[in-house]
Amino acid sequence: MFKNPLTSPIRTLIAECRLLGLPEQDCVNANEFLQYHEYALAFDTILTQMFEFDIPINTELYQQIETIAQRMSLETKDYAFMAELIRPVA
Repeated sequence: MFKNPLTSPIRTLIAECRLLGLPEQDCVNANEFLQYHEYALAFDTILTQMFEFDIPINTELYQQIETIAQRMSLETKDYAFMAELIRPVA
């Protein structure tokens, strides 16, 4: 069975965002998208909800987002708004 190389990084991103305070239902939704190979929807769900809930991230998490986005051939404008969330994480 083919395993998409985006599965693991997105799953890790979901887990880390859960620890930062992303609501459980958003994590469940993103994981369901991932289960059905909807990588772009899973990624977009996490980014959109993190931004909507104004959940602070650190530089390392932003770099993870950037790496995933690049692997998905997304343009910088598609995820750069997340840089506004970079703050010291308590």
